Amino acid sequence: MKKFVLELSIGPLTPESKGEVARYWLDGALSKLRPEMIARLDSQSPIPSTDQPLPEMFVGGSLALITWKPRRGGRGDGITRYSTAQWKKFMTGLDDDYMHASLAAYAISSPTTVSSPYFEVKAQAIPEEPDWVHLVVATTVEEFNYENESQLWIDFCFDAANALSPIFGHSTDDSEDLRTMQERELRWFPFETIPNGHVKLRGESWITVIPKSLVSRLGGVNGIRESGAFYDVRELAGGGAVVQASRYLEEYPQVRARIREVLRPVLI
Repeated sequence: MKKFVLELSIGPLTPESKGEVARYWLDGALSKLRPEMIARLDSQSPIPSTDQPLPEMFVGGSLALITWKPRRGGRGDGITRYSTAQWKKFMTGLDDDYMHASLAAYAISSPTTVSSPYFEVKAQAIPEEPDWVHLVVATTVEEFNYENESQLWIDFCFDAANALSPIFGHSTDDSEDLRTMQERELRWFPFETIPNGHVKLRGESWITVIPKSLVSRLGGVNGIRESGAFYDVRELAGGGAVVQASRYLEEYPQVRARIREVLRPVLI
């Protein structure tokens, strides 16, 4: 199932700062991008914790699962069903070092069937570089309303990039296994490219977050704007930039060639 994805790459982080980063991302994505979903989950009757078929009253509703996987030596991993109390407990526990922390929401289509996740938000450490973290929020393309939601996701990306100073970020519907299209074409992996993100950009997308060191090599924010290649260029407080290739994601394939040409000097 094709997904619309927003991802930021952050690091290197201490165990303490990993918890702070995850809390910011998880809470921000849910409160800013899907507040109505959380309101529904909080207001619906608790879903029984059982392997038996669910009562008919839950069909048409949502089931959300919280997943936690610790870094070696941390508290035990597990999956639990969302409730207001479990979510508060989970968020407090993020001070323990983790490899994966997420919430995924599923539609209940029958007493025994749920959909693939229609919304997921997660903080996922890179196994080969566990002090670096992928922050990801994703929804199915079918669930994403381009006209009404695009600006919400762009604004959240900008706010998060200002707060967290990522080495890279992008928003796209062509991301697989957290690799950019450029990484897939070159047969590279994030653990090879992310630690060198100050030197080379992992790729270009509909929305791309560029760190300060690479913005400077592209002629600064004004130089990027004056190229005329981008729909919008927003400067970050730390000197980086969030660049938007086109108004809507669906228009991106028509402008990708000119975006790649402008960013070519800093691409991997």
